[in-house]
Amino acid sequence: TMDAVVLRSYLEHESEPRPLLEYCHRVLSDGGIVVVKVPNYGCLNRRVMGARWCGFRYPEHVNYFTPASLSRMAAGAARADGFITHGLERPIPAPRLPAITR
Repeated sequence: TMDAVVLRSYLEHESEPRPLLEYCHRVLSDGGIVVVKVPNYGCLNRRVMGARWCGFRYPEHVNYFTPASLSRMAAGAARADGFITHGLERPIPAPRLPAITR
């Protein structure tokens, strides 16, 4: 089992993100955490820059997440248990753990 899994600038490249998050949850020890950092598709910078937003990196980025969409996927994959985000405008709630952002 793992105490922590860090997916830093990875999930946007993964063609099957939900099964990966489910796997991460399965290998976590009690009280373990998964930290996810992805470009925030819902950010003001993306809305202002439009097609010139630095987060658009086709074909490398196959997924784009907002705080809400990542939260829904994490909740479905792990029943919202032990997930924290880093780099989003607001954190995904993580029961038993403090929510952190940068």
